[in-house]
Amino acid sequence: MFLKIIKKIILVLGTILIIPIGIGLLIGGGYILFSLVDGSSLDESLKNLAQFSQTIQPYFNYLILLFIIPLLLKGIKKVKASKG
Repeated sequence: MFLKIIKKIILVLGTILIIPIGIGLLIGGGYILFSLVDGSSLDESLKNLAQFSQTIQPYFNYLILLFIIPLLLKGIKKVKASKG
């Protein structure tokens, strides 16, 4: 029982981390691709992407919390329902 709960928690946390990383890779790769097609150099594209990343990083932490809190509440409700 306890191992099932731990496995579910690890699965949820892994999913929470994989989804934003995948989105970031798609958006970042697409931005670099379109910048190169537009005629910008690779160094310039990477500098712009790094600047954008530094700007958005503080807000990204809050976004992760918005994903984690509902999933944790759902998990707590399931555990309470299985016990009671």
